[in-house]
Amino acid sequence: MPSDPLGVFMTGEHRVANLEIRPDEKQVLIDGARVGLTVREFQLLSVLMDRPDRVMQRPEIFTAVWGSDMRRRDRSIDVLVRKVRSKLQ
Repeated sequence: MPSDPLGVFMTGEHRVANLEIRPDEKQVLIDGARVGLTVREFQLLSVLMDRPDRVMQRPEIFTAVWGSDMRRRDRSIDVLVRKVRSKLQ
């Protein structure tokens, strides 16, 4: 996991409806069944679930997940979000 300069990585388990995330174990469960996510996919989901009432800007998400500044016109976040959505459906 990259450094956490923005303080965005969650601590403790979180649950939303049938989705549960266990950051200490790096696990995501849907209805109790484990969902296989890559490290980056898990980091993205962790960042977004830890801030449910907050809109995050692309550069902020990029820094939180990749640990570096976003390159101009980079679509990595879009691709990663699409992959996470498909695995959670």
